[in-house]
Amino acid sequence: MEAAIWTCNRCAEPIALDKLGKSLDLNTEWKPKTVLTPLIKPAACAGAAPAGAVLAGGALKPLKSARGKRQA
Repeated sequence: MEAAIWTCNRCAEPIALDKLGKSLDLNTEWKPKTVLTPLIKPAACAGAAPAGAVLAGGALKPLKSARGKRQA
């Protein structure tokens, strides 16, 4: 419900400004602060390999245990 109200307000603002004869630039470029931004992608890449190995190992455990039960 809160998101719906926020969306309604965001839609009503340009409509009201248009009716008042004022202009609003909707094509604004997002420029994040560059303090930590250069570190995010390398950190994600460095963390993805160990995380993928852990997830893959966890996914293979049920298969290994099922395989062992069939052979026994």
